[in-house]
Amino acid sequence: MTTRPRRIPALALAAAGLLACAAPVLAAGEASAASVATWDKVAQCESSGNWAINTGNGYYGGLQFSRSTWLAYGGGQYAAYPHQATKQQQILIGEKVLAGQGQGAWPVCGPKAGLGADHADPYPSTTPPPAAAAAPSLGDAGSVVAEDGTQYTFTRDAGNGHLQVTYLPKGGNWATADLTNQVGTPASAGGAPATFIQQNGTIGVTTADASNGHLRITYLPKGGNWATVDLNGQIGTPVTGGGVSNTVAPDGTLYIFSRGSADGGHLSATYLNSAGTWGTADMTATVGTPVSAGGAPSAFVQKDGTVGVVTANAANGHVFMTYLPSGGQWAGDDMTTLAGTPVSDGNISNVNAADGKHYIFSRGSMNGGHLSATYAAPGWTSTDLTNQAGTPASAGGAPAAFLQPDGTVGVVTANSANGHVYMTYLPNGGQWTGADMTTLAGTPVTGGSISNAIAPDGTHYIFSVGSTDGGHLSATYAGTSWATTDMTGYVGTPAAG
Repeated sequence: MTTRPRRIPALALAAAGLLACAAPVLAAGEASAASVATWDKVAQCESSGNWAINTGNGYYGGLQFSRSTWLAYGGGQYAAYPHQATKQQQILIGEKVLAGQGQGAWPVCGPKAGLGADHADPYPSTTPPPAAAAAPSLGDAGSVVAEDGTQYTFTRDAGNGHLQVTYLPKGGNWATADLTNQVGTPASAGGAPATFIQQNGTIGVTTADASNGHLRITYLPKGGNWATVDLNGQIGTPVTGGGVSNTVAPDGTLYIFSRGSADGGHLSATYLNSAGTWGTADMTATVGTPVSAGGAPSAFVQKDGTVGVVTANAANGHVFMTYLPSGGQWAGDDMTTLAGTPVSDGNISNVNAADGKHYIFSRGSMNGGHLSATYAAPGWTSTDLTNQAGTPASAGGAPAAFLQPDGTVGVVTANSANGHVYMTYLPNGGQWTGADMTTLAGTPVTGGSISNAIAPDGTHYIFSVGSTDGGHLSATYAGTSWATTDMTGYVGTPAAG
C-alpha cells in the first residue's frame, strides 16, 4: 500500500527569526543528525524516493519541503526550489530542519524511518557542496557569433526579468536592446538564456516564461526580423524551471534540451529538423536518462556527428551523458561509473578540441567544488584540474568552456573564495595551466555567471556579471593584452540577475 506523503509545515516568521538568534532546543534524546540511509527511508516514504519531484502541490524534492521551509533553513544557497537541488544538498537542509524541529517535521515518515533514533552524521568527511546560483543571468552558452560576424550576448534584466541582448556588429559599435519590449519575449526566470545558431544562419535564444514555465524561443532569421514562439503552446514541450541548453546536429536539426519542473525533473529534447518539423520527446521515459538537478543540461555535438547532453543525476550526483550517434539510436552512459567523473552539483559545460577530443568540465559536489575535465583519450578518463593545474574551487554558475582559434581549449570559472574570474586552459600541444583574470585584466569579481565568445578576428571575449557592482555586465578580451570593459557603463546594458 502506498503511504500518502506527509508535508513539512511552513515555518512561522517568528520562529524563523528566533532561529537566527538562538540555538534550537531539542526534545530529550531526539536526533539532530541522521545517516544517508535513514534519510533515504524518509524520502521513500515522503516522495517514493524521487529527489527531483515537483507535483505542483507546493512541496518539493525527496523530503517534501515547502519553499518557505527550504529558504528559512538556507536552501536558497543551493537552488531556488528544493527539487532543483541535489540529493546531498536536500539532506544537508534536512539536517538543519531536523535540528530545529525534530523528527516531528515529518510526522509520519520521520518516526517510521527511525529519524529520531539515528544520531549519525550523513556526510562526516565531506565538505558541504558549494552554493549554486539560484537564478543565473548569464550561462556558459549565453553568447553567440552570427554568420555576418555580429556578436550577441543575452542576459536577463535584474529589475524586470526582460530578455536583453548586447551586440557588436562586425565593424560597428556596441549596442543593446530590450527584446521583451521589442519582440514580446516574456520576462524569464530560472536558468540562464541559452543561445544557438542554425545552419541557415538563424540565431536565437531559449528562455523559460517566468509566469508559467513555458519554454520560449526568440530568434532572428538571417536577413529577417526578431520573432518569438511559445514551444509549450505550439508543440507541448513540458514546462520548465529554466534549465535549458541547445545544439545543432550536422544534419541541421536544432535540439533544445530542458529539465521539466512539473514532471519530476525529466529531461526533454525538443527538436526542429531541417524540413521545418517540430517535435518533442521525454528522454527520461524513452532512454532512461535519470531525473536531474542543479545546473542546466549541457548540450554538445561531437566531431563524428554524435549529438547529446550531459546532466547530473538528482539522486546521487553522477554525471550522465545522453547521446544520439549519427545514424543510430539514443543511448546513455553514467560517466561517474565509466570514467570516474566526480559526483557533481550539475554545473557542467562541454567543448570539442581542435583534434576532435570531447571535454566535459564539471564542478564536484563532494570534493569542495573542484573542477574536473572528463575526456576521451581514446577511452574515457577524468582529471581533477584543481589538483593538476591549481584551478581554484568554484561556485555559482556553470563552468564556461571555449576553444580558441589557435587550438587552445579551456574553461572559465569563478573562485569560490573571492569571486575572481579564473581561466584554466590547455594550449595545443602544451600542458594545463591557469590565469586569474581579475588580477591580470581587472575583471570584476563575479558570482559565477560567465560566457565566452570568439570574434571573427579571433579575439576571445569573456562576458561576466559582477557580484559587487550591482550586476554589471563586463567584457574581458584579448587585444595586444587582456583588458576589461564595463558594458553596463559603456553601452547601457541593464544590470543582470
